[in-house]
Amino acid sequence: MRRILSVLFFCLIGAMAQAQETETPLAVPGDRVLGDPNAPVTIMEFSSLTCPHCASFHKNTLPLLKEKYIDTGKVKLVYKDYPIGGKALRAAMLARCVAPSRYFQFLDVLFKQQESWAWEENPDAYLIKLGKLAGVSESKFAACVDDKAVRDGVLKSYVEGSRVYKVDATPSFIINGEDKISGAEGIEAFDEILEKYLEE
Repeated sequence: MRRILSVLFFCLIGAMAQAQETETPLAVPGDRVLGDPNAPVTIMEFSSLTCPHCASFHKNTLPLLKEKYIDTGKVKLVYKDYPIGGKALRAAMLARCVAPSRYFQFLDVLFKQQESWAWEENPDAYLIKLGKLAGVSESKFAACVDDKAVRDGVLKSYVEGSRVYKVDATPSFIINGEDKISGAEGIEAFDEILEKYLEE
């Protein structure tokens, strides 16, 4: 009898563990935030991972924003997916399945390597390669880009940008829900608006 109960117990534990593993979302829900979540000024960035101007912003302007405002606790940047086309959607879904602690590093990789995958007819092979570097296996990649919850999360961000903030170009930046910058502007465009809020 004890042996039967013991077997049943371990079967139950195994089933519970399998259920928990199944229920674990592929992507951690919620915004991806760069900087102090309590920073007084918020920049929402709406970008597409296939957008050359977005890549230019991440290469040239974001490092200056980080140094001057984000790393000093004055500003936080909230990244909002605004995918233009199916390739950008798949890349955004992959990024959402990367551990949140590696998210912005992975975005940098996607933007820096943009020319290697964004113009390919089928970019999955290269995206899988990049995903593995961030801890996403090929099987998880396949599950991720086929997951309705992950897709809906990315598209929800797109709809928010279009309907709430009237985003019509990438990249677009909404500062404290009011001011808007469109295009890959230099640090000077941000200085003018950010200093206004930081002086208040």
